[in-house]
Amino acid sequence: MSNDIDIPHDINKWQKALEEIGLLRSIVKHIPEAVCVIDFDGNIVSWNETAEKIFGYKAEEVLQKEYAIIVPPELTERDVMGFTVTLSGVGLITSFESQRITKGGKTIPVEITAVATRDDGNRITGYAAITRDITEQKEAQRRQELLNTILSELNNSNDILNLIHRILILLKDFTGIEAVGIRLQEGEDFPYYETDGFPENFIEAEKHLCTRDGNNEIIRDAEGNPCLECMCGNIIRRRTSASFPFFTEIGSFWSNNTTKLLASTSEEDRQAGTRNRCNGEGYESVALIPLKSGENIIGLLQLNDKQPDCFTLDLIHFLEKIGASIGIAISRKQAEDAIKNEEKNLRRIIEHNVDSMIIVDAEGIMQFVNPATESLFALPKTKLLGSCFGFPMLGNERTEIEIVRPSGHGTTMAEMDTVEIEWQGKPSYLVSLHDITARKLAEEKLKTITERLRKTLAGTIKVMSSMVETRDPYTAGHQRRVSTLARVIAQEMGLSDDIIENVRMAGVIHDIGKIAVPAELLTKPGKITNIEMSLIKVHAQSGYDILKDVELPYPTAEIVLQHHERIDGSGYPNGLKGDLILKEARIVAVADVVEAMSSHRPYRAAKGIDVALEEIENNAGVLYDSKVAEVCLRLFREKGFVFE
Repeated sequence: MSNDIDIPHDINKWQKALEEIGLLRSIVKHIPEAVCVIDFDGNIVSWNETAEKIFGYKAEEVLQKEYAIIVPPELTERDVMGFTVTLSGVGLITSFESQRITKGGKTIPVEITAVATRDDGNRITGYAAITRDITEQKEAQRRQELLNTILSELNNSNDILNLIHRILILLKDFTGIEAVGIRLQEGEDFPYYETDGFPENFIEAEKHLCTRDGNNEIIRDAEGNPCLECMCGNIIRRRTSASFPFFTEIGSFWSNNTTKLLASTSEEDRQAGTRNRCNGEGYESVALIPLKSGENIIGLLQLNDKQPDCFTLDLIHFLEKIGASIGIAISRKQAEDAIKNEEKNLRRIIEHNVDSMIIVDAEGIMQFVNPATESLFALPKTKLLGSCFGFPMLGNERTEIEIVRPSGHGTTMAEMDTVEIEWQGKPSYLVSLHDITARKLAEEKLKTITERLRKTLAGTIKVMSSMVETRDPYTAGHQRRVSTLARVIAQEMGLSDDIIENVRMAGVIHDIGKIAVPAELLTKPGKITNIEMSLIKVHAQSGYDILKDVELPYPTAEIVLQHHERIDGSGYPNGLKGDLILKEARIVAVADVVEAMSSHRPYRAAKGIDVALEEIENNAGVLYDSKVAEVCLRLFREKGFVFE
C-alpha cells in the first residue's frame, strides 16, 4: 500500500521539477546576458544563446570543456579558481568588470555576476557566470573621455603649438594609429603645422600642397586660387563627392587600403592628380578630416597607418566631430579672439542600477523574481512570489510606475518594460523594472522651481524678458522688436485697445519658454540638428506652462503657446489651423518671422528684411493670416516702418 501512495507523490514532484525547469529555461532564453554554468572541475555544463552570440562558440563547441578557454591567462586564477573558493563560502559574488576572449581571439570587456549552483541537497556544485558585453559602453566612455579632454585642452590653452601637439598625442593614443598630423593655412599654402609619427623625409616631401611650375611659381586656377595637390588638396578645396565611398558627406577622405584604391580608381574618380607618397611610404590606412571654422576650411587632420583596415565609418564620423571642435578653437586662437567658449555642462550618468526581472502570469501573480526585485521592492522573495504584481501589462509599451515599499522604505519610481512569453503553457509576461527615482526627484525639483517662477512672473515680466535675451545674446532685443511690430500691426488693423495691449504684452515675452532650453543650444554656431531643434521647439509649450496660472488680464499664455502655429496646420506644438489660432497669436507669428529672418542668428547670418517680407508675401493665406500679412507688408513697403 505504501508504494501505491508514494507513486502520485513522486509524480507531483516530477511535475513540479519540470515546471521549475520550464521557468528557468524561459528566463535564460529571454535575458540579454550570456549565462554559462561551470562545475567545480572548471568545465562548462550550460551555455545559452546569448553566450553563443557574444563569444562566437556554439554550445556543442564548449560543453564539457574548461571555462578557461574564454578567460585571459592572467585572469584565470582569479576568475576561475578564485570563484570556486569564494562561492563555496558565500554562494554569491556581486557584479564586477573583467575581460573575456571570443572564439576569434578578440578580448572584450564584460560585466560578470557569479552565482553558486546547488543540488537537491543544497550543496554547491559550481557556479553560473552571468556575463554582459560592455564593449559599446566602454568605447562610448573612451570617446566621451577623449572628447572631454580635447575640449578641456581647447578651452584652457593659449599656446597653439603645444595645444596641437597634445591633441595629436591624445588622438594617436586613442586610435592606435601610427602617424598623425595637422595642416593649417599659412599664407596661400597649407603646410604641416605639427606631426607625430611621420618620418622626416615624408614630412619634407609632403610639407607643401601648392603646385609650382618650373620657376617655382605657384600655379593658379581660373579664379586665381592656388592649385593644391593630391587628396589633401581635394579636402581643402572641397573637391569631394559623397557618391564615392572614400568621401563622406561633410568632405572627409578615408581608405583602409590605398593600394587597392589606386588600382581600382582613376585620377578623375579621385578628383585630382595624386602624388601617391602616402602609399609609396607604405601607408594603407589613411584618413583626412577637414578642420572648419564656420564655412571656411582652415586645415585638416591626417591619420596614417601601414596596417590596413584601421578605420570604420563610425570612427571617421567621431573624428569629424573632433575636427570640427579643433577647427573652431584654432581659428579663434589664431585670430586672438577673446571670446571664451560657453560653459559646457557635460553630464555623466553616475547612477548604475541593476534591473529587476519578474515573471507575471495572466492573472497578474508574480511567479518569479530575481534578487534585484527584492531590493527594488524592499521585500524578500518569499513575500513577493504568489502576490499580485499590481501594475497593468501593456504589451511591449514602456511605462512608468510608482512602487510603494514597506513602512520605512518610502516609494520608488521605475520604468517598466514587458515582453509577452509563454510559461508553463500559459501566456505570461517577462517584466523588467529600471529604478528612475533619482531622475524623478530631479524632475520634481525642477517643477518646484518652475512653479516658483510662475507665481512671481506677473510682477517681473520685463526682468524675465531680459533674462531670455541675456542667455541668448544673439537675439538680444528680439522680443522687444517683435512686440513693437505686432503692436503697430494691431493698430493698423483697427483692433481694440485691449487687443493691442494684449498683443504688445505677449510680444514682449513670447519667447519666455527659452528659459527651459539649454543655453548652449541657443548660442550654438553652425547647423542645428533635428534633435536639437526639437528641444528648442519645446519653448512654446514651456512658455505656456510658465504663464498659464499667472493672473493676467489677457490670454497671454495662449498667445505664447500658439505663436508658432500656422494657418495650414503645419506649425507647432498642436498643429492648429485657421481660426482655431487666436487672432493675437496670428499677429505675433508674422512679427516673429519677419524679425527673426531679418536678424542674425548664431547658426546663420541675417537674411535681410526683403527676404523676410518675401516669405510673408509668398505664404500669405497658407502659413500666415492673409489680413495680418497684408497689413505687415503695407507697413514696411508703403509706410516706411523700420525696426529700431
